[in-house]
Amino acid sequence: MRRGRSWAGACLLAVLGAVVCAGVGGALDKDPSKGEYYTNDEIMKLSGSDRDDYCEKMEQTLQGYNDEAALYQARLDSMQVMADTLRAQTLALSDSIRQVNNELRELRLKRKTLETYTTKGGETIAHLAKMILGDANRATELVQGNKQALSGKGQDDPLPAGIKIRIPR
Repeated sequence: MRRGRSWAGACLLAVLGAVVCAGVGGALDKDPSKGEYYTNDEIMKLSGSDRDDYCEKMEQTLQGYNDEAALYQARLDSMQVMADTLRAQTLALSDSIRQVNNELRELRLKRKTLETYTTKGGETIAHLAKMILGDANRATELVQGNKQALSGKGQDDPLPAGIKIRIPR
């Protein structure tokens, strides 16, 4: 008789252990942080404590996603500030380029209309070639176009004021 009771007790413990373990192991099968989720039917089959554990894991996962979203939002905000700054700098540069191009166009038009230049005292032929023709190496062109006015003068000799020089084209 004793043997029957101990055997029955062992069986009862085994059955209770199986029931308890069946409910406990379920929540560990799926991990929300890895993208593994239970269906509603599966959640309803979990024991109360397993459901609580699963809900806690879901809350932790959600909090992690919220933290990550906040980090990405901060990065996005920072990048939007940089984009706005770059946009403003681009507009400022575009305005500067437009102004320089307008001035360049005006200078080119003035340069085309200039046919003569009157020297100011102390200028040299090389200086005039660089200033008027844009290249000091073109001084010979300036001298050849103005042989009478510049005869006998070296490229680096100072010129007197009032000499009218024709500008070669």
